[in-house]
Amino acid sequence: MRIITLSIILCFASSLLNAEGVKTQIKSVKTQTTSAKPAATKTGTKKYVSKKKHTVKKSVHSTTAVKKTSANTEVVTNNIKTTQTSTSKSPLVPSTSKTYPYLAYTPEGYNKDDKKEWPLIIYLHGSSCKGNNLEKLKKYGPPFYLERGMQVDAIVISPQCPSNKNWTVGSWFESFYKELKSKYNIDPSRVYLTGMSLGGFGTWDLASRYPDIFAAIVPLCGGGRTNMAETMKDIPTWVFHGDLDKTVRISRSEEMVNAMKNLGSNPKFSILKGQGHGIQKVYSDQTVYEWLFSHQKKAYERILEISSLWSPKVDSVNSQSNQKSLVNKMFSIPQTTNQKKKDNSKVSIFDFFTKKPAYTQETLY
Repeated sequence: MRIITLSIILCFASSLLNAEGVKTQIKSVKTQTTSAKPAATKTGTKKYVSKKKHTVKKSVHSTTAVKKTSANTEVVTNNIKTTQTSTSKSPLVPSTSKTYPYLAYTPEGYNKDDKKEWPLIIYLHGSSCKGNNLEKLKKYGPPFYLERGMQVDAIVISPQCPSNKNWTVGSWFESFYKELKSKYNIDPSRVYLTGMSLGGFGTWDLASRYPDIFAAIVPLCGGGRTNMAETMKDIPTWVFHGDLDKTVRISRSEEMVNAMKNLGSNPKFSILKGQGHGIQKVYSDQTVYEWLFSHQKKAYERILEISSLWSPKVDSVNSQSNQKSLVNKMFSIPQTTNQKKKDNSKVSIFDFFTKKPAYTQETLY
């Protein structure tokens, strides 16, 4: 009897031990399952993060595309494939001269040691950029777009006017231009002038004083005196003005355009509908630069440019050089006895081409 009872007790104890072992195995399996879940979660998180990054990258591209689509056509035309970053070198080089400091842009492929000559564009800024800080010039105009990647197949020089002056005062340009010619490989038959607002007035003024230098000009929202047209009527001119400009009335450009037309000239006049004084986007349009480059000085004007090497001008607005140039000697017309005067002056083909109506400099403002 005791033996049977002991056997029953042993069987019961054995079953309890087996049940405990099963529980232990179950716990072990649960532990393994629990520890495996975080690993799966981490893997899944990594995949999600990767997808998210890819999504962000796509959204950046789509934003850029929207900007290109919504931007003005003129701006889109000049977008460069390789966008300039904050760490890249600026294409505008601060430079000094005996007259005014300036920002200089040289085109891709320019080499001072090379004999190739390049077109020159001189840009005159508005009154808000006057002073002694060249960084101001990057606010608008060609420097603004060149700084952001626009390319032009020309040397672009942007001088800075002092705070107490404007472009129509003083005899600064002759010395300035002479210095540029000695420093850069400039094609003297392709020199162009443009300016906006204060620079627009300066463009009209300088073109009327130095008509033999410029192959074409583009004045923006500027003006001048109608008698200036007499000396510059043969210069190809493209005028821009906003019809809602309250700073410089459009009538100032209309007066100059009409004065040139009355003398037989045919300037282009673009009235920008609904635009005010801020028409600087004109400088983002490659059509403007292509139009400039389509004009070149005539052969006889190139001869005059070369002759200046032997007969330099005096740096004064209204001065007349008394020195005889090489062209005077080459093309002078012999005089008869009755034509000779006490001053022993000569009539020449050179004088025929260069003789212009008298011009008295005045301040436009």
